[in-house]
Amino acid sequence: MASSTSSHAARPYPTRRRRWRIGGRMRLIVAAPLVAVMGFAGLALTESARQTSRASDLGQLAQLGAEAGGLAHRLQQERIVAADLLTRGAAAQQDAFADATTATDAAVTGFRRQRARVPAGAAAERAVLPRIDAALAGLAPLRAQVRTAERASVSAMTFSYRIVIADLLGLRESVTLGVVEPRIADGIRASAALSKVSEAVGQQQVAVLRAVTAGQVTPALQQDITAARTGFTEATLAFLALARPAWQGWWEQAGSGENALRLQRLLDQVARTAAGDRLQLDLGTWLAATQQWSVRLAELRLRVDGAVLDDIRTAHAEQRRRTVVEAAAALLALLLTALVTWAVARQITRRLRRLRDAANTVAFERLPQVVARLQEPDSASVDPDELARRQAVDAVEVSGDDEIGEVGQAFSAVHRTAVRTAAEQAVMRANTAEIFIHLSRREQRLVDAVLAQVDKVERDETDPDRLHQLYALDNLATRMGRINASLLVLGGVGVGRVRHHEPRWSAAPGRSTWSG
Repeated sequence: MASSTSSHAARPYPTRRRRWRIGGRMRLIVAAPLVAVMGFAGLALTESARQTSRASDLGQLAQLGAEAGGLAHRLQQERIVAADLLTRGAAAQQDAFADATTATDAAVTGFRRQRARVPAGAAAERAVLPRIDAALAGLAPLRAQVRTAERASVSAMTFSYRIVIADLLGLRESVTLGVVEPRIADGIRASAALSKVSEAVGQQQVAVLRAVTAGQVTPALQQDITAARTGFTEATLAFLALARPAWQGWWEQAGSGENALRLQRLLDQVARTAAGDRLQLDLGTWLAATQQWSVRLAELRLRVDGAVLDDIRTAHAEQRRRTVVEAAAALLALLLTALVTWAVARQITRRLRRLRDAANTVAFERLPQVVARLQEPDSASVDPDELARRQAVDAVEVSGDDEIGEVGQAFSAVHRTAVRTAAEQAVMRANTAEIFIHLSRREQRLVDAVLAQVDKVERDETDPDRLHQLYALDNLATRMGRINASLLVLGGVGVGRVRHHEPRWSAAPGRSTWSG
């Protein structure tokens, strides 16, 4: 019992540190899947945010391309007016040039405003925009030369305009770099093709103007006219190949009507003029017809740019909605993961605590109590299997068929085996003690019979030597009775006096013997 009490006193009840460790394990169980979910959600949201940012940047670049197309159109108008001013130099041309430069400056302002919104690091900004900025900065000296007609030639002037217009058209084409959506990329390329069509018309305007002014079509001018017609055809075919059905209808509408027929007759007349011949063409009619066609092309380009920008805005809005949905889904998944993980971890830790408490109760209370009861004398009739079964029924709560349930079952089996072993040892001890008691009592009866016979002989014996021998026998029988008493002690039975009689002293001279 002392050992049981000391074991019970030494029972390791859960301390604050142990509870903190359990709480720390629970937090670790909850945190691990949360970190994983947050990592994957972060990667998905990062990619969605990157796609949203790309869609926004594409919108800014597409708007910049549209502004570049408008600026190119204004520069084309300014170029033909400047060429007319240099060839005829009338006051009407001066006023027309002033109006053209004003319209171009407004387009430059819009272009620069949109250029400032373009995100840093864009491919268009790295490649084309610096050259465009430098060319736009050089417009003022070029215009001054056109106005004063000092050291200015039509070819040099038109070439300067052609360079900046080419850069603007290159910017339009560079916008498609990195565009993933084919529909949007094709729309941007179709609009750029329209700008090339307008540029081909503008170059043909200038070439015909120079040919009329020169009085004949020189081989160089004929080459320029042919190149412009070829560029017009190629750009037209490129546009029609990329255009959507609605845009093709817009093209047909722009190319129909009396003005289109008049322009086509003029173009055929120019094409029939051979090198070295005089171009019989009314310059005012030519400029008016080409200007109207250029305006129609500009209107068509604006409609195409508007449709492309609408597609980009729709794609941007869709991508933004997708990002919001993914963020909401990630947040919901994170919350669900937290709740499910917390619930599972709470259940696991609760079951582990119950298993720990049940194991401590069995190890430090119930098992010592069973062992103490088995040490009592009446434990011989105990059935070890029945006792082990009764003690293991509610020793440890076994819930579920998972690993924790298996641990509980294993501990119940250990407890059942320990109780059975203790009961078997107790039964064995009780049986052994019963054997000792049985043997001791049988021997004690024989010793009592011997002592009775010795006492009977002693009462009738008078010979001192024989009486001395009888006293020795009596002493040996008494010592055998003490051995039997020791066997009773081993058997767990209290010790009593086996014989009760008055002590006698032997008559043998010189010694005495105690009998009792």
